This record gives sequence, C-alpha cells and structure tokens, in this order.
Amino acid sequence: MNYFFANLGAHVLIASALLAVCCIFADKVRKRKADKMIKYFLPLVLTVIIIIYASLIIVPRMFDIRNVVSNNYQSQSGTVEYVAPLKNYIVVDGLKYYKNPSKDCPEAGDKITLKYAEASRFMPEWQPKK
Repeated sequence: MNYFFANLGAHVLIASALLAVCCIFADKVRKRKADKMIKYFLPLVLTVIIIIYASLIIVPRMFDIRNVVSNNYQSQSGTVEYVAPLKNYIVVDGLKYYKNPSKDCPEAGDKITLKYAEASRFMPEWQPKK
C-alpha cells in the first residue's frame, strides 16, 4: 500500500512539474517574449502530454485509492507471459499488472493467482496457482 501511494505521489509531482513548465512557456508566449518557433508550440505540446499522462496513469490510480485503502481487490488467475526488466510490472494473459519492484516476482511461464485494483491494475500480491 505504501508503494501505491508513493508511486501516485511521484506521478503527481511529475505532472505538476510539466504543468509548471507549460505555464512558464505559455506566459512567455503571452508576453510575446518567445523568440524561437518551438517556444510557441511548446505549451500546446506539453498540454497534450499532460492530458495523456494524467488520463492513462494518474486518473486510474486516483480511482483506486478507495479500493487500496479498504483492501477491496479483484482476483485473476493466469499464466505470466512477460516480466519487465525492472520488475515493476508483469503481463498475465495479455494484460499488464503493476507491482512493487522490491517484492518477489513470478517468472515468465508461471501460473499464478493475483489480486489487483480494478482501474489501475495495481497488484499488491500474487500466489502460485494451486
């Protein structure tokens, strides 16, 4: 649970930093102090990046705060197809599940039963399938 909130906080900080940079460059454009063409379009590009980043990463994790706090998880059984090099996510039956990289990790080909939060697919625990 601590990893989930630390990860959410880190993503919110990254999005906030992108938003601050976007505001700085938008202010330069507003004051007509942007001397290069890229500086005119940078606020627009950053806005699109922030919207995509928030909708794919931050918003699903925000929806799952209640589920993580109350330990209300979905259960899924399947075969591990892929384990990320940093061991922060695994792919089970075509779906990516995020996990704490400091905890133990199944190997590709293992049959497992996992618990996950529905919107963000955060996986707090897994067990070998019996």
